[in-house]
This record gives sequence, structure tokens and C-alpha cells, in this order.
Amino acid sequence: MWHFRPRLACLVVPALAALLGCEATHPPIPPPSGDRVVLIGLDAGTWTIIRPLLDKGDLPNIRSLVDRGWSGVLESMEPTFSPMLWTTIATGHKPSEHGITGFLAPTQSGEQVPVTSNLRHTETLWTIASRTGRTVNVIGWYVTWPTEAINGVMVADRIGPQREDGRLTGGTDSLTAQYPGVSPASYLPRAMSLIVYPEDFLSPLEQSLHKQFLIYPVDATRTAIAEDLFETHPADLTMIYLWGIDPTQHLFWKYHDPASWVGPPLSPGEKLRGDLVADYYRDTDVLLGRLLAYVRPNDTVMIVSDHGAGPVAKYDPKHGNSGDHRIEGIIIAAGPPIRHGTAATPPSVLDVTPTVLDLLGLPAGRDMSGSAITEMFTPAWRSAHPEQRIATWEPKNRHVDRWPISTKSDEHIKDKLRRLGYIE
Repeated sequence: MWHFRPRLACLVVPALAALLGCEATHPPIPPPSGDRVVLIGLDAGTWTIIRPLLDKGDLPNIRSLVDRGWSGVLESMEPTFSPMLWTTIATGHKPSEHGITGFLAPTQSGEQVPVTSNLRHTETLWTIASRTGRTVNVIGWYVTWPTEAINGVMVADRIGPQREDGRLTGGTDSLTAQYPGVSPASYLPRAMSLIVYPEDFLSPLEQSLHKQFLIYPVDATRTAIAEDLFETHPADLTMIYLWGIDPTQHLFWKYHDPASWVGPPLSPGEKLRGDLVADYYRDTDVLLGRLLAYVRPNDTVMIVSDHGAGPVAKYDPKHGNSGDHRIEGIIIAAGPPIRHGTAATPPSVLDVTPTVLDLLGLPAGRDMSGSAITEMFTPAWRSAHPEQRIATWEPKNRHVDRWPISTKSDEHIKDKLRRLGYIE
């Protein structure tokens, strides 16, 4: 049995004021309202694919959110490195401030290894929520290994299925007694029992595809873990990161849009592969439907991507990818505070954290570069919940490690990054 430590906002606020050095006149932080926020990250989600599929009557769960909520382009930043951007989305700070700037980081010996969470310089949605009495669950978010103790459950991005040949999707060999990949560690057996493997699929064709491209089982695993936490310990804030759209677009964009392909001509066999990109969006929509089944009437759902996608402009024979990144990502929101409509001006990835804090009844830090997306809210909700700020959420004496943590999984993770063209 695993337990959570109850935290009351009324006990936390005085200590916070002293810790943060905030003005004594800042408004008191209210306790949790009971209205939850579900933040879902879709890596490289793009309207370029979504809108035509919606026009065809596909993606019913995304369609439902768009029809009853607010949506638009979410503007990213260069370079479009996922670890950097997902940390920006989770902190409200620029990469130069939060310290996660790429896929790799140098060790003390100068070796480049996958970036790890101990290098982050700033607070996150999950740490701020925890410190103010909110419960929070985080599943698979980029750069969450090693995990942190939060007021809920954190399942790191390195929890996932393993190939039969020993090659890992995300670093299960990283898991040790010191760094179990789950906080609290008592949840680890349950998380591991929910991992989805290619062998779990009845169709031999599906098994073959998922063994060759271990993408969907990762997202299916994260969805299953999120479902379990929704049932066993629903939280004020749930953050779920689904990865698969990004690698699918990198690998298979040429089948989605053959006319844009600048590499060698497609063979007759390749042309029979069909539109794997559109198929994966359909699969993702089904996973979203499973998550949305746990959303209550007073909950707010936000879906964001770190960047968009499009065809490569130049063929690189080293990895042969046909899809690349674009600045224009997506944002979709629905719930009682959210008006119906589309964005007049694209918000930024820097605006996500202030907006989520707003929905949780918490002020953003004035040292955050973004602002709550006021355009998203109904006038009545905004009037009843004016945006507030405090000086900072950052503790005065924050400890940040200088070096990343090396693990047995490093080379496997780097191999995956090379196949996607992210590193040399």
C-alpha cells in the first residue's frame, strides 16, 4: 500500500511567503477548489494534419473539445528541441532560465549523455502545485528522470516497454533503488504491471509493426498508467505526455504527403504502407478518449504541443527521415472557464504555466516570461478570477546539480535520438 502526505494550503502559505521573499501584501493563496485541470502534451501535434482529419469526420474526441472549447496555434521557439520546450511549457521560463537546453548534457568527464531533471534550475507546475496543497500526478513528461517527491505520483519518461533484443525505448535500465523512476517508489510495481508490449496485440501485423517501431506501446503505457491514477488517486492537476506523433511524423511523413518528399522515389512496396501519420493521429484520438472518460463536468482540459510539423526541406541519407519540425504547434482547451472560439493571436509555449496556475487558483511569478491566456477564458470567469502575480516561486537557495546522471540506458537513448535525427 502506498500513501500520500496530506498538505493544507492554509498551513503552507505563511511558510511560502517567508521562503520566497514575496511582498507581504500579496493576496493569500486559496485552498484547492476541487475543480481539476488535465494537461495533455502531444509532441509535435500540428493543425496541418488535424484540420483535414476533422473535416473528414475523424478524431471525434479532439472534435468534441474543439467544438465546445477554444483552440488555436501555440507558438513555439527555436531551436525546436523537445526537452527544452516541454520544460518551458512546465515552468513558464525561458530555456536560459530553466537550464534544459538540449537532448544531451556534458558529464564531468566531458561525455555527452541524455539530459536529466537534476539540471533544471526552476520550479515546475508539479512542484508549485505540491507546495500549495494541490495534488498532482505527472505521467511520462519529458525530462522527469530522476523523479521528484511531489504531492501525488510522478512516473518518469523512462518507464516504458523494452524490446526483445534488449534495446530500450526510454531507459528502463536507468531504474535503480536510488532512482526508481516513480515517486513514491511504492507505486513502481503497479506502473511496471501496466506497461504495454507489442506481444499484447492480437494481430500478428500489429505485433510486427509495434516491434519494429516501438512507438504506440509507449503512449498506450502512459495512458494505462494515467487511467489507473484517475481511478485510484485523482489529482487537482494531472499532466500526461504522449510522445508518438513526433516520431511517426519524422519516419512516415513521406507516405502522408508523397508530393513533398525530396528523397529517393518511393518503391511500389512503400506506397502500399498507407498513411501511417493519419492513422497514428486516429490512434492518439482513441487514447485521448480513454483519458477524457475520467474528466468531470467542472474539470478543464488543455491539450498542447511543443511545436508543429511538416516535410523535410532537405534529404539526409544518414537517417532518411521525411518529417521535420515547425514553429506552429497546437492548443485546445475546454471546460467551464473556457469560452467557445479560436485564438485571435497565437499564445506562446511560455504562457502555458501561467494559464494552468490561473486555473488552479494560483498566481504566476512575475519572473515568468509568459502570461495567462486571458483570451481563452469566459468574461464571467475572468471577472470572478482576476489574474494575480507574486514576485517569484523560486526558493532563495535552490540547489542545482552541475552534472547529469549517467546510466546504463544512455547509449540506447542516444541511439533512439540518432535514428530521429536529433543528434549525430
